[in-house]
Amino acid sequence: MTMNTMIGIDLAKRVFQFHVATMTGEVLLRRKLPRDKVHEFMAAQEPAVVVMEACGSAHYWAREFRHMGHVVRLIAPQYVRPFVKRQKNDAADAEAIVVAAQRPEMRFIEPKTAEQQAKAVLFRSRGRLVNQRTEVINGLRSVLYEYGYVVPQRTVHLPLIREIVEDPSCDLPELARDECRDMLDQIDKLNERIDAKTVKIRSEALKTPVARRLETMPGVGPITALAIEAYAPPMEVFDNANLIYRPSRRLPIVAVSTDEWGGAQLNLEALGRRLSGAAHLYSLHPETSWELTRLVDKRMSTFNGGVRIYMPGIVEDDEDP
Repeated sequence: MTMNTMIGIDLAKRVFQFHVATMTGEVLLRRKLPRDKVHEFMAAQEPAVVVMEACGSAHYWAREFRHMGHVVRLIAPQYVRPFVKRQKNDAADAEAIVVAAQRPEMRFIEPKTAEQQAKAVLFRSRGRLVNQRTEVINGLRSVLYEYGYVVPQRTVHLPLIREIVEDPSCDLPELARDECRDMLDQIDKLNERIDAKTVKIRSEALKTPVARRLETMPGVGPITALAIEAYAPPMEVFDNANLIYRPSRRLPIVAVSTDEWGGAQLNLEALGRRLSGAAHLYSLHPETSWELTRLVDKRMSTFNGGVRIYMPGIVEDDEDP
């Protein structure tokens, strides 16, 4: 079904800004609506392309609008910012979202399912506990350092800290010793919670074939596998193959694959800054490289730390991209 309307939405907690336009950019409607009127307004619209920034609550609204029959696209905020024409406000942001989405080479983010977001919550909860444990350990190390005891980093040295605190010949004041014991108790409780989260992550990772398959790769355990499944888009929406052969593509594609340990031959952050606006840059973890190889054939793919550049205008029969 052909959709002739695009609806850009600037999301908020209370008041949403809508910018409705044709696919050629002609403005049809600008409107502000309170949160409790959004469902009613969107349900009354003909099926359209709905575009939002990938920010807080965007994935929830994407699921809601899809149930209403709309096609939903999410854009990274940094790709929208250059299209804000005037002083930043809600109306200008909503318009910029539509303008950005109508660019022929704009890249979109696949909305996450509720299950993917739930796994991300579990993964981040464990990460938050690990950070809290690190904070307490560093605080404990700093206290001991003030009394002349130098303890190396990492949790494997916790037994050494306990030995120092409980040593009767240690010259720590009793008050400081009590506080050190209290911090050690905090660490023990955090370890219990981290272990419980790890068990839950292992259990979740065993439930899906994608995570089980990822765990067969060297260096990939249940935590990494669940993180990839929670944060990476599904392989069926991987668009590199389509983008490689797209006739309208004007920029080269630089595909940088990582090795089985996650390392790359190039500094991706620095490369991204240098290529901004001049090329499409993709970092391919081994699972994605495998899928790209399946889609475009081995001679056109890149893997195991390799780098490949795909110039514009290539076709599937080209001997060398």
